[in-house]
Amino acid sequence: MSSTKPTPRKQAVSNAKTGRRHRTDDEKLKIVQESFEDGVVQAQLARRHGISTSQLWDWRARYKAGLFEGRAEFSQVVVTQETLERAEDQARSADACPDLVVEVGQHYRLTIPAGFDMDAAARLLRGLA
Repeated sequence: MSSTKPTPRKQAVSNAKTGRRHRTDDEKLKIVQESFEDGVVQAQLARRHGISTSQLWDWRARYKAGLFEGRAEFSQVVVTQETLERAEDQARSADACPDLVVEVGQHYRLTIPAGFDMDAAARLLRGLA
């Protein structure tokens, strides 16, 4: 005859942390900005902050594309030779009115005509943020 008694089951309970850490947007932003400094080795930076190199590269890509969750207080403006040449061409034109060009990340450029209502443009830009 076989026994029909139920076999007691044991449950393992662990309070150990998963090793994952949630970083604030400010922490992510500081790490990403540090990664752009001259002479920084990405792997060493990632190791020092306890993140993977691929995580750092993901944050950097999102930051460059304007999709980063963190918000910087200032945006970097870079005047290139192309920008200077375009400005000179516009200045030569008698009826040229300068437009406001806002580049968002690497893939988007917003051109606001000079005669456009700048209050409406400000509302538009706030909506994109």
